[in-house]
Amino acid sequence: MGACCGGATPPPALTSDQQTNTLDEDDEKKDDQSFKLLLLGAGGSGKSTVFRQVKILFGDGYDTEEKKTLSITIHMNLVQSIKKLVTESPKYGTIDPNLITDVKKLPNDGPFTEVEKIGKLIADVWKEPCIKTTYDNRSQFQLPTDTIGYFFDKVKEVMTDKYVPTQDDLLHCRIHSTGVKTETFKIDTIQFRLLDVGGQRSERKKWVRCFENVTAVLYVVAISEYDQLCYEDNETNRVIEALDLFEDIANSEWFADIDIILFLNKKDLLREKVKTISPQNFFSEYKGDGGYNSFLKFLKEEFADRNQQDRRIITHVSCATDTEDIKNVFHNQVKEILLRKQSQ
Repeated sequence: MGACCGGATPPPALTSDQQTNTLDEDDEKKDDQSFKLLLLGAGGSGKSTVFRQVKILFGDGYDTEEKKTLSITIHMNLVQSIKKLVTESPKYGTIDPNLITDVKKLPNDGPFTEVEKIGKLIADVWKEPCIKTTYDNRSQFQLPTDTIGYFFDKVKEVMTDKYVPTQDDLLHCRIHSTGVKTETFKIDTIQFRLLDVGGQRSERKKWVRCFENVTAVLYVVAISEYDQLCYEDNETNRVIEALDLFEDIANSEWFADIDIILFLNKKDLLREKVKTISPQNFFSEYKGDGGYNSFLKFLKEEFADRNQQDRRIITHVSCATDTEDIKNVFHNQVKEILLRKQSQ
């Protein structure tokens, strides 16, 4: 198969998910007029997926143009992930060298020309047993998104010019958050602003700009990543990084008396992973049986121990791609916090 090249098409307009909103004087005035919820967490935790769920549940959702733009992001997720899998695959076996050559010729960034041709190539590569084995070992390297298998399994449907993402597709799409993203939503009659701040280390210096007048913090951690290393240094365990970051947030003077909802996220991935990868290999202080419930109890205790303030941490074990799951959290815990603040 010949190489499939990207054209000179100008980049698509940014969706509201990809825009960087700076906090100006108008934003500060809004802080006094509505409740302010702050979404925090390390990169890849799933907090931006929570934001998308809230936009779908309590906002206007995504219009056709936004979906078309995000379809290009999904195409890029697929291309960048298959290229990474091919690069890592020699550690786990061999595949057709012609497929390797064609994949390496693919551009990284969309929009792509010959989308369907690229889709057929990705489908052919995904059928290779070595690539499936490489994917199963994705915690050993930095794959752009750990749920890309969802799209690989439907790649021919997705890789077309007429493709419009479904709601589930939008929730599985990987978008690297940068800057500050903010939108206003309503639960029943209660209005609130939700702020999502980029979680990569380079973005965290911007967090302090959002810390004033916060009603509650929603802190998201990917508990399934207990065997993975951080994108930034490829050395630090991702859950350890999330624990340290949570300790800083929970004990910050900004949030000493602020409600915190802790999302122990990606429970579905954790449940599967502990069946084959022992948590004891990464947490020597963990003395449980290695099962899902035992390790989850350990993680809950670890996060609770990091909170030194006299306040309750509301912990929710979540799957951010499950709409009912996130809906229940906002209709119960979040709404209760907002009602209590409203009555004060």
